[in-house]
Amino acid sequence: MPYLWTRPRRRCIYGGLIWLLYLFLLAGLWGPSRQSWLAYSEIPLLSSTPMMQGNIGRKTTVYGVFGYLTIDRDSVDSTGALAAGAEPHVQWQWDPAALAWSSVSTIAGALLAYAFIRLLIARGRLKGRCDECGYDLTALQSQRCPECGTEIPVRSR
Repeated sequence: MPYLWTRPRRRCIYGGLIWLLYLFLLAGLWGPSRQSWLAYSEIPLLSSTPMMQGNIGRKTTVYGVFGYLTIDRDSVDSTGALAAGAEPHVQWQWDPAALAWSSVSTIAGALLAYAFIRLLIARGRLKGRCDECGYDLTALQSQRCPECGTEIPVRSR
């Protein structure tokens, strides 16, 4: 059996995958989740104003799955750049409840990932097997694993 798939290596690989999934959870909880852009030419009252004609509008960005922060930027083009001759206007709107939910979800996700990794480590070590190669240590008389030569702690036998 290749060394990559022995029991300790599998624990490291699975633990790394659990932390990677947790990082994706963090990116979804705290990163930009959705953006929208509304052209002023689509609004009847503003489309007649010479300043508001063309490819200029309002860009809205919402952060986090729960929407803890909303940023509205006026007088920008579809790429988000400020239109020529326009005054920048940015409005931030915080949602305390959504911020609390994002924080609680982050802490809960970290604790859950830690618990899964600890369970994975404990499950692999408590079955009476060698920590290095997974050899069955039942009724073993020596202090070393006969398969790989690793010294066996008392708890593993």
